[in-house]
Parts: sequence; C-alpha cells; structure tokens
Amino acid sequence: QQYPRADWPFLLSSFKSNLMSSMSIGVDRLRQVHPHNPVSINRQDGERLGLRNGDRVRIVTPGGSVTGLALLRDGIQPGAVGVEHGYGHTELGARAHLIDGKPMPHDPALAAGVNLNDLGFGDATRGQHPNVWIDWVSGAAVRQGLPARIERA
Repeated sequence: QQYPRADWPFLLSSFKSNLMSSMSIGVDRLRQVHPHNPVSINRQDGERLGLRNGDRVRIVTPGGSVTGLALLRDGIQPGAVGVEHGYGHTELGARAHLIDGKPMPHDPALAAGVNLNDLGFGDATRGQHPNVWIDWVSGAAVRQGLPARIERA
C-alpha cells in the first residue's frame, strides 16, 4: 500500500555471486573475470523499456538511486530486477585516504558496479520512530523485494 505498483513496477532483489563477494572484490584476478555487477532485467521487460544489453540504467527505489549496466536475461522473472551484491564499494581501498599526511594505497576499480546499500530506505510504517527497513527473520537491512523503477541513465 505504501508503494503502489503503478509508481514502482519492479521488485528488486539481490543475490550472491558464485565467484565474487564483498571481500573477494579486492582480488585482481577475480575482477578480471567479473569486474562489475550488471543490473539483471527480464529480457521482455528490458525490450519493453527500449533497453539493450550494456545500456546504462538507473535503479530508483524510495531510498535512492544507483546507475549500472543492463543485462537482459531470460532467467529472471518478469517484473523483477536482480543485482549481485558485493560491488560498488566506497571504502575497502576504493578511494584515497591520507593517514598522518601519507597517501594510502587505493584502487578505484574496487568501486565498480552497483552498491545495493544505496537503495535501502526507512520503514514507512514506523511513524515517529523512523528506522532502516529490517528483515524480521535475519535482522539485516532489507535487500529483497524492494519496490523499484528502471530508467535509462
């Protein structure tokens, strides 16, 4: 009821990679094989939106937006969007820092891809006590079934 399908026609879910994780992203050889996490969209949904593989798209949720590359797939349910988690770091060596005036090693390649944390939002049912929307089973921030829109970036 809070997020009508007319405004949010997709449900966004995350999934784990069979190759990468939030920590293995730092392994250069693995990034050569799988450097970023594309935005997986059902082929028919993508074609209806005029998208092709490799197009830049923006995922918008009530909590924010991120930009990634479209991957049209037959193996994803119509109306769903899937994003592999573990990418789009803002830390973990992805940006430069100075410690005692000395530059620390960093690699901008660690920032490649979509960071799902930028799409989460507060629980609209909490009223005066806003809180991040939490999965009641796992206690983690909700990353499954987020209402979303897909736009050409």
